[in-house]
Amino acid sequence: MKFCRLALPACLFALFIQACTPLYMSDRPPAHFLAGKNQGNITAGFGSSGFEAKAAFSPVNHLAVEASFSGFSQDESRYNLKEAGIGGYYCFNKLYLLELNLGYGAGAAENRERNFFNTYLQKGSFTRMWIRPSASIILEKTELALGCRYASVVMDYTNYDNPSVPFRNESDVRYWEPFFVLRTGGEKIKGFVEGSYIHTGSRTDYSFSPFYFGAGFSYHPGRTSGQSTQIKR
Repeated sequence: MKFCRLALPACLFALFIQACTPLYMSDRPPAHFLAGKNQGNITAGFGSSGFEAKAAFSPVNHLAVEASFSGFSQDESRYNLKEAGIGGYYCFNKLYLLELNLGYGAGAAENRERNFFNTYLQKGSFTRMWIRPSASIILEKTELALGCRYASVVMDYTNYDNPSVPFRNESDVRYWEPFFVLRTGGEKIKGFVEGSYIHTGSRTDYSFSPFYFGAGFSYHPGRTSGQSTQIKR
């Protein structure tokens, strides 16, 4: 019940952001909470960028690889993003975890808006490189992470405000995305809520959403009883 009370407002806010149909929407910036070699983290949920599935695996201590997909399709808008990354993690006092990850991805988006007089259409494809540091505390039933993702997004897009004279442009924009992740539940399966604020000091001629909210469930294959509070150094 506690998780439902947290997840419902996040999902409703995510639907509101999605209904505004910006051309660029950030996906969920995860913290994986990996505790050691051969552990994994699989998450699935719903957020501002639609359905999201992410997976991470630690082949050796302190090293992790990850992959993700997010996207949605509705009457007037479409969005998808695929990414992969690699990074490391380290703990202090068995409870505090630091993560640093790097990644690259590519996606596409289409946004169509109508009013009484005109139809406004934007189409774009983009690539994204990012670095994501985070700090977490891991307890038996609750995990909390705070972090920030710095992303460079190169967007090649076309505005069709005037269908006879489409305007094409390419922009390289840097985004800062401070975020939080809160998870609660059992040893291997937990529910989570997440949120972030997307900020840029650059001017963009395409629409983007400044907020992200989402919720879902995570599964930790490879964890054994009590291992969440006994992270290997």
